[in-house]
Amino acid sequence: MYPSVNIDPGLLKGPAFYKLMERHVISLKHQEMNGYPRPHPTNKTRAVISSIEIDKLRSKPTVSLASDERICDRCLAVYKVNSRGLAVEQLSI
Repeated sequence: MYPSVNIDPGLLKGPAFYKLMERHVISLKHQEMNGYPRPHPTNKTRAVISSIEIDKLRSKPTVSLASDERICDRCLAVYKVNSRGLAVEQLSI
């Protein structure tokens, strides 16, 4: 459980809030590297994902997994799950 934190409500609006959140904004380059959808250049009803990221997503190894194992989509590590499909081991990064 997370400890409770008292935050001044005045910090949750306007320029003060923007300043607090500014450190969490990532550049367009980092968005592309991490597979964020970008607007399609000509079709406003579509999005584009970087081809680098698409290639990364398609290159998953072909491994035989037990019924209680899964592969992490991000780092490709194999981990165990319980009967509800929840991870039972913490991934080491």
